[in-house]
Amino acid sequence: MERVLWTDEEDKALIGAVASGLAARHIDIPGRSLHSIQTRLHRLDIRPSSLTGKEKGYALRKCLSCQQTFGSEHIGNRICLPCKRTVDHLAA
Repeated sequence: MERVLWTDEEDKALIGAVASGLAARHIDIPGRSLHSIQTRLHRLDIRPSSLTGKEKGYALRKCLSCQQTFGSEHIGNRICLPCKRTVDHLAA
């Protein structure tokens, strides 16, 4: 099976589905398996509890440290969780 990169539209649909209260097993994105959806949620650091009542500030943003896209809960959150766990970030 060939790997296909996630599009911005798919990411927005995924965030919208989770924000509306759908569990990963109930999200249907054409061409994406349940495992693919669960992996994408994990990589974007999206948890259903992180979206409850916070959809307005939630967005996909680029990490200032590694430039990877991640699920940010508010505009001031600009460093992804993996980068926050690095020695350099913890020492700052």
